[in-house]
Order: sequence, then C-alpha cells, then structure tokens
Amino acid sequence: MKALLVTLSAACALAASAPAQAKELSAFKACGAAGCKTVKDTSLLRKLIRSVEAQGNPVSVAIPAPTAYLRLEFLVRGDQARGPSFVQYYSPARGIVSLRTDPDAWTWVRAGGLRSLLDRATLGVTPFAKPKIFRVTIGGKPVQGPASYARLFRARTFSGGAFSS
Repeated sequence: MKALLVTLSAACALAASAPAQAKELSAFKACGAAGCKTVKDTSLLRKLIRSVEAQGNPVSVAIPAPTAYLRLEFLVRGDQARGPSFVQYYSPARGIVSLRTDPDAWTWVRAGGLRSLLDRATLGVTPFAKPKIFRVTIGGKPVQGPASYARLFRARTFSGGAFSS
C-alpha cells in the first residue's frame, strides 16, 4: 500500500511539473514612469522564462527601504488571462526582484543570474520613483507622521518592544 502511495505521489508531482517546464512567453512588458516597453524577441523571451523557472530557491533579502522600481509583466502563451500571467517588481539599482509567493504574500530576492537579462529587457525604461508613504493606519485609525514609518523597512530586529537596524 505504501509503495502505491509513493508511486501515485511521484506521478502526481511529475504531472504537475510538466506544464511548468513547457511554459513559453508570448511577450514581456517592463513598465516604468513613462509607460511600458514590450519585448517580443523570441530568443530573449526563451532565455527569460528559462531563467525565471531555473531560479530554484532564490536568496531572500530583507524588505528594502522604498526604492525606484519597474513592474515586470510576463505573458505566457496559451494562458487565457486577460492580463499578464504573472507580475514581478524589479529594483534595477539594488538588483532585487519581488516575487509573489502566495495570494497575499510577496518576498524580495536577489536577481542573481536573471539580472543581466532583466537589464537587457528593461533597457530604456525609466523606473517609477521610490514610493512615498502618505497614510498609515493602525487598528483602523490614521497615525501622525506617516512618512516616519518608512524606517520599518530598514528595521532588522525587534527586541524589548523596539525595532533596531
């Protein structure tokens, strides 16, 4: 019985992974302050999707302080979505990418080997300006001095009721 379960688990894992390996980008968009640049060069698209799929276990980094960024839109061939198949955010100055890990969760990772491809694909696109914090609510109530909360992005540890860098 255990052998059957192991065999079924392996077959399910292989079936689930096959479509991921067959992904093919139909387009890639890099969006910034002045608009989007669409890339349709098949060679570059192939390299991009292979690099994204080969990231394996990317190296997570701390949430960065607000920084200039680009919105990356990946459109997968055959996907029935009206918009991008998936989106990432890229900080060219820091060489980091924000990946969606769950429906409500994102993580920042080093771009690593993907960086040179992203720099090539985003060439000429001016990043959005670093975000500014205009409003912060705690327990549904607005706080004073919302911009001061940007320091939380640089906090590394929480000890004794306070954050430290």
